[in-house]
Amino acid sequence: MYSVPHRHSSSDTKQSRFAYFLMSEQTVSDARDRRGSNIGRPFDVSRLSCTQCRTRKLKCDRSRPCCGRCIKLGDVCAYPQSRLQPVRRGNKVAESGTKTGQPEDVMKAPKEEDFRRVEQVDIDGPGEVLPSPKTVEPLLCGTVTGKNPSKSESHIHSSATELRSSSLLEHPLCSVLIKHLISIYFDKLHHASPMLHRQRFIASLDLPTHMQPPLFLQYTIMALAAASSDAYRHLSLSFYQRAKAYANCDDIENHRVTLAHAQYGNLLAKFEAEHLMFARASMSLCHSVRIAQILNLDKVDAGEQKMNSDLGAPNDWVELEERRRTWWVIFCCDRFVSATTKWPALIHVQDIQTLLPSSDEAYESGCEEKASLLVDALHHGEGYSSFAGRVIAAHLFYHTLEHTFQVNSHYDLDFGSDPFWERHRDFDNDLAIMLVLLPKNLRLPGGFRSQNAVFVNAMLHAANICLHKAALWRVLSQTVPDYMERQYQNRLLPAAEEILSILKMTPDIYATLLSPLINFSAYMAAVVFLEDVLDENSSQSEDNLEFMLQAMVAVGKTNAVTRSLAKQLVGEMVQHGIEFSIMEKVKDLPSDATTVPLLAKPDPRSPSITFCVQS
Repeated sequence: MYSVPHRHSSSDTKQSRFAYFLMSEQTVSDARDRRGSNIGRPFDVSRLSCTQCRTRKLKCDRSRPCCGRCIKLGDVCAYPQSRLQPVRRGNKVAESGTKTGQPEDVMKAPKEEDFRRVEQVDIDGPGEVLPSPKTVEPLLCGTVTGKNPSKSESHIHSSATELRSSSLLEHPLCSVLIKHLISIYFDKLHHASPMLHRQRFIASLDLPTHMQPPLFLQYTIMALAAASSDAYRHLSLSFYQRAKAYANCDDIENHRVTLAHAQYGNLLAKFEAEHLMFARASMSLCHSVRIAQILNLDKVDAGEQKMNSDLGAPNDWVELEERRRTWWVIFCCDRFVSATTKWPALIHVQDIQTLLPSSDEAYESGCEEKASLLVDALHHGEGYSSFAGRVIAAHLFYHTLEHTFQVNSHYDLDFGSDPFWERHRDFDNDLAIMLVLLPKNLRLPGGFRSQNAVFVNAMLHAANICLHKAALWRVLSQTVPDYMERQYQNRLLPAAEEILSILKMTPDIYATLLSPLINFSAYMAAVVFLEDVLDENSSQSEDNLEFMLQAMVAVGKTNAVTRSLAKQLVGEMVQHGIEFSIMEKVKDLPSDATTVPLLAKPDPRSPSITFCVQS
């Protein structure tokens, strides 16, 4: 049986309603008091979680500047500057009734909602105000569409479908930030790989998406620029990972290669070499060389014998020059890598039918300029541009060090007929002639503000050191008069002093030592000073060695290659009982998380010192 509920009287009902009304009024009044007490107080943004953890709905430890979860996953960590404003929503009942009657609009609704959501995020920011380093990170962490936004970041080499549904649909970077980083690249780093046309490249960023440079090339350029800037250095590895992710997706979906692919591989190898990833850098360079050969960049000026190229005919002379410059940038990298590692060269000079690059001024202005082949410039000494001088220096550097690698077990005591000494004299003359006949814009000290002039002169003097160290090693292996030993020793110290003076006169030694090859030259000069201190107890060489170590320690705080060489140099000084006060600061240099390769490894079977990869 059901029990009959008790019915209250009318007076009891009125009293209960009145009591409930008083309680509600008190609750509202307390809430108003609490809200009023908070008026004027700034909101503590340190209590907010980072954007990555909020997007994934995970607990954030709120550590500054980067939370523990983002450090573990390798994500870009950014904290919001304010709380999100509530979005006013309409009447859900009326909205659902309208959608029920319009099925087609229901299908379109999610896309429109996505556009509205994107519009609420101010990616580009107001006007053309350049974002500061503190506010740039939120622009990198847009909301990622998809169920699992972190999946593509943790598995960067996943399938193309998964990649497209995550990282490729991220919000684009701030256009002002992109142009700022690309400007940094052209201002500070373009001289080392002068293949892109600055005005055309920057102008192409404002074109429709399908007409812009590929994203993998853009991100690689931004990674290089960020690595060279104190304000954006922490973003460089993230840009590098995104560049590789976009390139992997492009490799899966597209089967054609373009000029941008060759440029990307070369710039990627440059970034990897600067971060001690020499094995990856070598593979990226090999990839770039093969693409350049597929595109026949080594036969741009072959005339009637020119083979068909997937690139088609260039639209103007600037595009033709860009192809030439891309080839010669790749050629220089191949020559320098082979010379410093003893790895076989991938390019044969006799197969090249591409003119040397013209001057930078002609390339930027679009005015066609006459150029010559590499063979003609070597044998006839014809005039050449600044970039062409870099190409010739790379060629001589490679052949000089290749000569030092060739060690025979049987020596000919006749210095006039021994092939080793014949080659030695030839390379010695070639290096001396090139130093004397350098173009005006490559001569020092007049061109000390030109990074290209600094690089070319440093490479030529480093080649001189390697050449005469090989000769000295060969002399010590034979029974020869003492004056001959002194003759080659006296050639080492002037070359080392020239490298030292180059580093002293350069206005920005940090930018100069960004190049691993300049670091190689500095290390070779330091070794010569160290040997002179041990043999002659020279106070001048001791001062030079101390200055060289001070420069390497200062730059080594942010440069992994310089840091590794500084530690190796200090280790050799400790072994020989040499102590400087600056040596204590080497212990304070950052320790690399990964296994650091032994960069300068002496070969006991030859006089050469090579860049060696241990990992």
